[in-house]
Amino acid sequence: MLFRQDRRLEEIPAQGGKHGQNFKHIAESGYSIDPDGIRLFAFFPALPAMARLLGGAEYAPLAGILVSQFAFLVCMIMLSEYAPERGPSELLAQPGFWMLVSPVGFFFLAFYTESIFLLAVLVMAAAVRQQKTAIGAMAGILAGLTRPTAIILPILVIGGTPRNRKRLLTLAILGAAPVAGIAMYSAFVATQLGDPLGYIHVQQNAFGRYGSGQLCFPFAGDLAKFGRCLST
Repeated sequence: MLFRQDRRLEEIPAQGGKHGQNFKHIAESGYSIDPDGIRLFAFFPALPAMARLLGGAEYAPLAGILVSQFAFLVCMIMLSEYAPERGPSELLAQPGFWMLVSPVGFFFLAFYTESIFLLAVLVMAAAVRQQKTAIGAMAGILAGLTRPTAIILPILVIGGTPRNRKRLLTLAILGAAPVAGIAMYSAFVATQLGDPLGYIHVQQNAFGRYGSGQLCFPFAGDLAKFGRCLST
């Protein structure tokens, strides 16, 4: 285990509000089909699994926070490739800087999935450009095990124009990888709840999120309510 016994670290806050608490519970105790624990199936397993692996049950929240922050540091480095060559200053031209200081920057530093999901997307984008099939596929699977929004990532590879059969195969594999990650979690949910789309139905019942819009949008509950108003 990465973190040794230390009384000063007995109380590690699960930064990230209620969702951070949910990831904390998954990392410490896993998923449960008990009535009070079934709502946790709405949250994908990659981040809590990393936190448990590195910090054990005792220091999983601290490990999760550190994983998120380290992932975002790597993201900032990778995003520097997208910075314009000329700008007001070297710092102000960096996309990562603006993400850090933006109102949503908190989510990249807390026990949330935004950082590792963004990192997986950036690695996948680099793999598409450089035709690194194995690395891109692993990043895609990681994205699929991190957030259900990975379902839209195959769009990332559509822009690649196949020049030969090898490149076509690479794009096909990278496009399928995020879906494969989601399918893995869906299979696990099916074994526990008897429903491969159980995580969607849990979100509907426990968090008031309706419809497939929740796969792509962070505020899908409100969007779905708006959509229902339009359809009536």
